[in-house]
Amino acid sequence: MHFPLIKFEKIDTPIEDWDIDADPESITLQANTDYYGELYSKEDRRDIIESEWLKNFFDGIATIDTKKETITFLNPDVIDTAIKNYLIHTISDLYVEAKKEKLRGYDLRCSGEYYKDCWSLFNIDDYWQTSFDFICDAHYHAGQTWRIGNIFDAHI
Repeated sequence: MHFPLIKFEKIDTPIEDWDIDADPESITLQANTDYYGELYSKEDRRDIIESEWLKNFFDGIATIDTKKETITFLNPDVIDTAIKNYLIHTISDLYVEAKKEKLRGYDLRCSGEYYKDCWSLFNIDDYWQTSFDFICDAHYHAGQTWRIGNIFDAHI
């Protein structure tokens, strides 16, 4: 399965200074992919930025300005409420599956790694994270605006 690795850049970082490769030393990339690194084309990158899944992924966490290609994190209370609601919903779903005796360890593990079933990995401040780790740390970026930088292909 292919998925994007999304790198965020400081708002004032010139495009020519954006990272053009994913960090080969990243333990997160090594643990969560079997291949990564090829840059998305400008068109494919744009498709990701304008996608409904990315907008839905950041709902309650951040807003995306598709024209400026930026992301602005909401305030900490809003972010924490979105995460709390997600956890309540996820735990409820897992409980239902457990009661039906259909819950697998894999389901539990994935719910703690892939926020909203998103397998994408994210990089902010030169640190790659799973989607769930990234969202859980979003309150540290509350009120900040970042450029959506290069996007890389990955596979698992």
